[in-house]
Amino acid sequence: MSEIIFILVVVFVAYVAYTVITDKNGAPQTTHLSADASSAEAVVDEAVVVDDAIQAAINLNIGDELKNPATGEVSKIPNNYRFGKRWIKEALVVEGLLDKVYKNNELNDMINAKAQTAMATLATMDKYKA
Repeated sequence: MSEIIFILVVVFVAYVAYTVITDKNGAPQTTHLSADASSAEAVVDEAVVVDDAIQAAINLNIGDELKNPATGEVSKIPNNYRFGKRWIKEALVVEGLLDKVYKNNELNDMINAKAQTAMATLATMDKYKA
């Protein structure tokens, strides 16, 4: 009896592994490792731009805080767009640094890099200096 249960468990595990590896049509899924070279180069270029913007912000002796001009609330500049406060995201759109306020499921490497550059630029504006 235990041999039959063991065989059924092995077959089930093999089935689960197979369904995880293939999609609904039976074709293997593409992984993040098989991305084309042009998108990888674009991400690297955006990362360089972000690093330059952050370095420029450090050279201008910009603090690590932003002030909401409407309420006077002071908040730290987030390391990631996802964790930024709503008013910071709205300020990025109002100032024309981003196209829209992105939802968490819309974020990718390109948008995150663009948002980091935009937050560094926002920190240089006198209106938002803490």
